[in-house]
Amino acid sequence: MNVFAYFLGGLLVLTPAMTQASAVKPKPGQKSTLCAYNSGPKEGQTENLSDKEPVLIGKTCVDGQGNSGFSVMDEVEEEALEREEAEKRIKEARENQLTGKH
Repeated sequence: MNVFAYFLGGLLVLTPAMTQASAVKPKPGQKSTLCAYNSGPKEGQTENLSDKEPVLIGKTCVDGQGNSGFSVMDEVEEEALEREEAEKRIKEARENQLTGKH
């Protein structure tokens, strides 16, 4: 999957090819071995550099072969964070309904 990653208002935004952007904020200190290249022969591609140390999400990653980009979350991690955030919002809304807050 091709991914473009950038920061917007302090959030890491991932834009997979042909899908909508994701603005899931990674947990503090979260690292990944996935690198979304934005420079070099593999520009526009994402590769799992599992043979290298994980890098903080959003920080620069390199493969040692002339490619560089940003460390990104994989889809499973991203979906889990989205579910966690949605469940938190639902819980808060239910609590607000019970207490009469809006």
